[in-house]
Amino acid sequence: MGPVIHHGPGEIENLTLTSLGPDSIAVKWEPPTKGCSCARLVNIISYTESRHIQNVTVSLNETEYVFHNLESCNNQHFFIRVISEDGESSRPIMRDGYTAANAPGQVEDFKVFETKSHSLHVTWSPPSENEQCLFKYSVCWRETGKTQQRCERQGLGLYPDHSIYGLHSCTEYIVTVASMGSTKIIGNTTGLTVFTGPEPVTALKVDNVDTRSVTVSWDSPTCAQQFSVCWGAWQDKGGHSCTSVTNTSYTMSGLEPGNNYTIMVAALGNTRAQSDVRVVTASVAQENVGKLTVRNYTRNSITVFWVAPFDQKSSQNSKVCWKVIGEYSNETCSNSIISNEEYTIDDLEPCHWYKVTVTPENGNEKELESVEQFTDGSNTELPEEVKELSTADLSFDSFRVKWANINGSCASHLLVCWEQSQVKGNGCQLIQSYRTSFSKGDLNACTNVTVSVSAVSVDGLSSGNESITITTGPGVVRNVTSWIVELGSVGVRWEPPLPGEDCVSYYKVGTMDGYYKAPINVTGDKLEYVWTNLTHCEHKAFLIRAVNSQHAFSDVALKFSTSGTGAPGQVTEPKVAQIGSHSLHLEWKPPLELFDCLLRYSICWKETNGTDSACAEQKLEQFPKRTLYGLKSCTEYTVTLAALGVDKLHNNDTTITQFTGPEPVTALKVDNVDTRSVTVSWESPTCAQQFSVCWGAWQDKGGHSCTNVTNTSYTVFGLEPGNNYTIIVAALGVNEAQSDLNIVTLQLPPVT
Repeated sequence: MGPVIHHGPGEIENLTLTSLGPDSIAVKWEPPTKGCSCARLVNIISYTESRHIQNVTVSLNETEYVFHNLESCNNQHFFIRVISEDGESSRPIMRDGYTAANAPGQVEDFKVFETKSHSLHVTWSPPSENEQCLFKYSVCWRETGKTQQRCERQGLGLYPDHSIYGLHSCTEYIVTVASMGSTKIIGNTTGLTVFTGPEPVTALKVDNVDTRSVTVSWDSPTCAQQFSVCWGAWQDKGGHSCTSVTNTSYTMSGLEPGNNYTIMVAALGNTRAQSDVRVVTASVAQENVGKLTVRNYTRNSITVFWVAPFDQKSSQNSKVCWKVIGEYSNETCSNSIISNEEYTIDDLEPCHWYKVTVTPENGNEKELESVEQFTDGSNTELPEEVKELSTADLSFDSFRVKWANINGSCASHLLVCWEQSQVKGNGCQLIQSYRTSFSKGDLNACTNVTVSVSAVSVDGLSSGNESITITTGPGVVRNVTSWIVELGSVGVRWEPPLPGEDCVSYYKVGTMDGYYKAPINVTGDKLEYVWTNLTHCEHKAFLIRAVNSQHAFSDVALKFSTSGTGAPGQVTEPKVAQIGSHSLHLEWKPPLELFDCLLRYSICWKETNGTDSACAEQKLEQFPKRTLYGLKSCTEYTVTLAALGVDKLHNNDTTITQFTGPEPVTALKVDNVDTRSVTVSWESPTCAQQFSVCWGAWQDKGGHSCTNVTNTSYTVFGLEPGNNYTIIVAALGVNEAQSDLNIVTLQLPPVT
């Protein structure tokens, strides 16, 4: 496409715009001296972003036109062209002008939002009059009775506010806010007077805490007239209660037992101006039934006594509940509220352990006090013997034995004794008869332990002993080593436990990973094991335990190793996703073969006909990519991608070749604009074979149309009048390798 030749009238000259006031602009010009002499009229269109349009046509003999009734403080667009006798128009001239600024109106709802000892926080609403002329606010303040003041500028905001710092405490200030237009035109000023608060209280402390109240005290600053005290539990999320007092101490009553409380105290001065806040915390004690004891018991009754909470002394209301321990039974409770501090439970089963609980009726019933008691009076019968004594668990330094439940046999306790083959570490322990197991630790490895259990009555009568002999587990294996047999196969070798701790019957070996796998037994005469079919290149923990003939385990020995190292496979789907004049953007997918061996990637590149190369490593990510910068334009490059394993092992490199794009186009400009088309032109770089031209309106959000051309100019048709357009031009080289982009933007005139 060749250059566009215009045969219409020439353009007006020496165009000027002059603001005559807040609502008018004068447009002045001189007649055209170029183009054909057929010019007859001048057409002027004035419009704003809100599409308020004025369209006028005047005689060519006139050189000035004044637009009235414009919006004040507004940017006005002007579109001016000359029209011939035949209706042809000159190229349009576009200019922007501003109407003169009016002073914005007075701010509204001006108030003090917060006072502190040395600061004030004020808020207001924007002016309702001439708000479009508002550029910022001016906030000024001075001490009442003084002339020197300070001012600060405040930007615009939906909810304008300003904090003033560095003030004197207990001092009256005059604060003013003015709305400002352009060139600091100031509207009506709004002012108020306010006192700052006193200095903060000092020596704030907690003097007393009980289950329902907290007392705090403090020292008063000068000029304080009273004090604000607020308090709330931490879990209330800011829901505090407040009061004002004149004393320097206060007791908060009616608090919840067991809660943590925050107490905030501030001094109040003139007109209740508040100081900075001081905070203290206190934990209110739990409210428990205290000192619950068994006063008396028989074969079928228990009498309990307790101390009621202090705030319930007048009513002493409580609830008593009980249940059998060691059996599946429901809890039973008193039918009525207990109004004293003693209660007798009748009709109980003899020779049973009971748990008795007392709950204060304070509205939440959260805190309990309980006691255990065995129901039995004098008894001359021997208790029944313990039965079914057996080993429940064994390790290298502990055991747990179990037996059948003997609840109801009139044995109140069980006596458990243990005796090791070594003299030290022996002993006995008396436990409640409802228990059915017992554990003991801190034993020696490979030690024979005799455990005996006998039942004991309330009167001290004892059944015969039931005993069992067990052997604790071996000591831990020593000097564990590993070696790689082959990829996916690891061997582990160890030495037996120390002499004296080597009562080994067999070994258990296993691996620790995300899935449980049953351990493998290895006979005691073997001191190694080889794992096969492991996931390649995976870091694993191998576990070895020694086990004795009673299946008691040693402590675990761990060995960490990698299940072999191998080179990962070839990367998949490599491609050049984007080309620039001096860059290439590469993308690929991870290898499918031996993916678990992949640690990172290697990218190397060189000019295809050159010898010097550069390399870089790329970390792993879900969508691997790399951009190569600093390349020569219009040059073919060879890029090699490799997947790296441990020690940079790699296999099956992937190679691609790609030309970089030409240098970007230069001197990109708009040659012609009308309501439906745009013509752009540019200069071509070397090695460009064609050009990509894309265009779209700004509001299309990237939805551009594109074409390839061989000329260095292009006219885009079918555009929407009044829209803003982006035009993007790139040079295309070998194999349509694209240069960096060059962009121009413009606005089409509206249809007149």
